[in-house]
Amino acid sequence: MSELSDIHRLLATLLEEREATLLVVSTEELNLKLTQLKRYLKAGNLKAIDMAQDLKDILQGNGSVQEELKMMSDAAKALDFEAVIVQLTSLTEKL
Repeated sequence: MSELSDIHRLLATLLEEREATLLVVSTEELNLKLTQLKRYLKAGNLKAIDMAQDLKDILQGNGSVQEELKMMSDAAKALDFEAVIVQLTSLTEKL
């Protein structure tokens, strides 16, 4: 029974740490990042890869857009910027 208590304490600690590390940005800042990412994508700028990952990190606590974030990040890493634009549009509509 002691082990179970230890596991519960550990899980609680991990959840607290995760919540503390979530990045918080304003809606205005998020919109600026989305706009900048779209510019990078249209220009074929490789900074889009890092920007897509940044957005994934910022929005990691938003469960409703996790699929779009993963697909967007994967497409950016594969340099499929057209696919990233499609996912970005879907993501923006959900936000």
